[in-house]
Amino acid sequence: MIVLPEGQVAERAASLAAEWTARGLVAGDPVAVREGNTLEFVAARDAATALGLWFVPINPRLAPPEVAHILRTVAGCRLPVAGRLLDRKQEPRAEGEQCKSSAR
Repeated sequence: MIVLPEGQVAERAASLAAEWTARGLVAGDPVAVREGNTLEFVAARDAATALGLWFVPINPRLAPPEVAHILRTVAGCRLPVAGRLLDRKQEPRAEGEQCKSSAR
């Protein structure tokens, strides 16, 4: 069992939420996270929930073509990404660019 100082996950979630807000994400936007069972995953989920983002968890064991398929299928547009093995610096979609997903 991992014991954390009180508020550590909440602090990380607040930091991620601030970063995503600064990048222009708004409620309903998708954010993909490729993490295993980590505290970063929990913080990302909490940040997405707090902002009303569409949380897209991606299994870190998937091969790059599988990840690409998920991103194309669920988003249909550029997607801000957090988590290892995916580009954390990807720009938010351009103003007016619409996702083509029917899942939203």
